[in-house]
Amino acid sequence: MRDKIGKQIDSLLSNSTSSNYSESGSDAGIKRIILCRLGGIGDVIHTLPLAKHLKKKYKNASIEYITSANVSYLLNNSCSFIDKTWAFNKKNSSKAASDILSDKTPIDYFFNLHGSLRFFLFNLFNVKAKKYFHYKKEKDLHSVVNFAKTFDSDISAHNLESKTLTVDENKSILNDYGLKENKYICFVVGVGKVRPHRAWAIENWVMLAKKILSICDPDLKIVFLGGEDEEKLSGYFSSFGERTIDLIGKLDLIEVSKIINSSTTIISGDTGLIHIASALSKKVVGIFGPTIPERSGPFTGDFDILKAKNCICIGDLKSCKKKTNSGLCMESISVDDVISKLQIGSLSYQ
Repeated sequence: MRDKIGKQIDSLLSNSTSSNYSESGSDAGIKRIILCRLGGIGDVIHTLPLAKHLKKKYKNASIEYITSANVSYLLNNSCSFIDKTWAFNKKNSSKAASDILSDKTPIDYFFNLHGSLRFFLFNLFNVKAKKYFHYKKEKDLHSVVNFAKTFDSDISAHNLESKTLTVDENKSILNDYGLKENKYICFVVGVGKVRPHRAWAIENWVMLAKKILSICDPDLKIVFLGGEDEEKLSGYFSSFGERTIDLIGKLDLIEVSKIINSSTTIISGDTGLIHIASALSKKVVGIFGPTIPERSGPFTGDFDILKAKNCICIGDLKSCKKKTNSGLCMESISVDDVISKLQIGSLSYQ
């Protein structure tokens, strides 16, 4: 399907007028840039180094972002280099276009970071940017670099900044939950409902929590995080007492970012919150199975990855090939494997 869409777009591009996609002149002349990416939080996070790079290059330009409503909220509050966001869904595309065009400043660049026909047409008939940039997936590149090469084919990871999210003061939310700065670890125990084969077994998370709490400083706590899809997991941790805080399904993205930002470490499967942690430059321990960390893993200098052995679903299939044993490969990662990746000093081990 992607190949078919790609051919359609290539055909349309070859027939489009050159005036729509011509260069806009000097750096100083670029006044308005729009990036577009819907989908999961992680996908959007991986486009942010490009957005930050564009802001540094075009200091006087308005950097704007089209995305889903919940991610738009995060970007508005945590990305100083993004000037404006536009919430988008299939039902409001006409209104979104009208709102974008209500600002009479011409749009210089439009980045279709989906690489989809829909947003090619959205730009062609609505936005009408002076230059159009079309994302093409390259599986051999980390997605952060892949997105950035949409703008500049010579760009590398060395040209991009990994810290792309910031949060304001954390004291009030820490006080609400009896937490102290750098005195707790975050566990992200679920992976949502779309790809359960990415998940590490809940029993492993329980064993990991018990082991950490038994050997570390008694002041250290564990905070369990996750979205509404994972609320059913809360019951597994109800017996741990005051040294654990269960916040699964209870926080919005800004609140989650604040909790992660004050933690010492986050342990997570391949899900959106691991990418938020990376964008905050937090220590990350990632538990990966069918996805490829070299492609979609954390983009930060402080991470460790545990990779499932002998996984036959490499490439992020939407379901496990072993239908009766979904996520079986993840069992090759042990609790002791995770413990070995933790920074003992930062966790105040006895």
